[in-house]
Amino acid sequence: VHPGELIQINGVIIGRAVDQEIIVTTENKKITRVSGCEIKPHGLEKLEETDLAEAIIRTGTPRQSPTGLRQIQTKRKEIAVLIDHDAESSFERAKNASVAVTVGDDTTAVAADILYRVGVPVIGITDGDRDGLIDETRKASGSIIIRVQPGTDDCMGKMVRKQVFKGSKGIECPSLQELKRNILKLLKDDIIEVMES
Repeated sequence: VHPGELIQINGVIIGRAVDQEIIVTTENKKITRVSGCEIKPHGLEKLEETDLAEAIIRTGTPRQSPTGLRQIQTKRKEIAVLIDHDAESSFERAKNASVAVTVGDDTTAVAADILYRVGVPVIGITDGDRDGLIDETRKASGSIIIRVQPGTDDCMGKMVRKQVFKGSKGIECPSLQELKRNILKLLKDDIIEVMES
């Protein structure tokens, strides 16, 4: 590990290295201590249970999106998938979807860049607390980024999961525009900005 690198556990950024050695301690699958790292408390909150024997722990500097990417077309199903602070799973979960709804600044940036390659648009819910896991992001045509009040993207994501996705990770989606309208209507009181691509 090099000081300054971002530290991820199971796809969630938990902080930035301040030492060459990071030690993660758990009790009853709950992270109780991380040494050698400037902690991002909000990141740790997202990791409810962590089995270190099974966990994927990564370090690294921000990714750069390669230039000259070509998009490939895949067979689309009329479904929307929800990716909530888990960009690692975005390709497998959404490669055949008509849209991915993403929650979190870095999750949205990484998922949008990955899904650009297969032409899947994202509806990203962000709050402006991006850690910079990726320098430059490409988004498929039809994507929108909904910026909500600072510190509220998790709460807004839970609302979307409950009210739009009915608690599941995927729903039928015959109309991208209708899904966008439903999410915008649900979050309207907390929206700061909507950016379309």
